[in-house]
Amino acid sequence: MRVLRYPGGTLGNYWDWRKGWFLSGHDLPNGILLPENYNPLIPVNTGNYLFDDKLETFLKCLSSSYAKPMWQMNVLTSDFNYQLATLYASKVAGVKSEYVELGNNHLQ
Repeated sequence: MRVLRYPGGTLGNYWDWRKGWFLSGHDLPNGILLPENYNPLIPVNTGNYLFDDKLETFLKCLSSSYAKPMWQMNVLTSDFNYQLATLYASKVAGVKSEYVELGNNHLQ
């Protein structure tokens, strides 16, 4: 069985699935900061490469790879309803959600 995880890893603790990138500083709860090595600015096309980690792109990858999704919910810096909307959006797109991960390694 093939499984693709979205967004995956520690970055998922700071992820905004609608933007396909990190939450901006003013969207983070009080007292929580992005790790220093995470850039809150959405990348631009460099001519050779465009990083695109939006939900729509992930859904296309699922289709072409015949993989099942594992949805990582951002339980550190987001709220339940916003994260639940991820599952709803995938359902509307015709993707069955069987696997859900609640956050990723909440380390200090």
